[in-house]
Amino acid sequence: MSVSASCPVCLSKIEVGQNPEIGHRLECPNCKTNLDIVWLYPVTFDIHEVLGQNNPDNSKSTQPVSRSAQEGTKRNPDSSLGSIRR
Repeated sequence: MSVSASCPVCLSKIEVGQNPEIGHRLECPNCKTNLDIVWLYPVTFDIHEVLGQNNPDNSKSTQPVSRSAQEGTKRNPDSSLGSIRR
């Protein structure tokens, strides 16, 4: 059985296969946004950003980071809703 999740930008359903893995990168077939899988239960995407690409202050760095990593947030694995805490 294939697993699917919604694009955080356009809300389109995206199939990720039977065994999704955190860190897997893909492109939304509808809006062409680059996405990373950041959570598995349920599968959750975050927009894939490269430091320096959208931030002129970090123009020398090309390390990929997720938006939640930039904001310094952690997901709560004990919560069934995957809430975020600081």
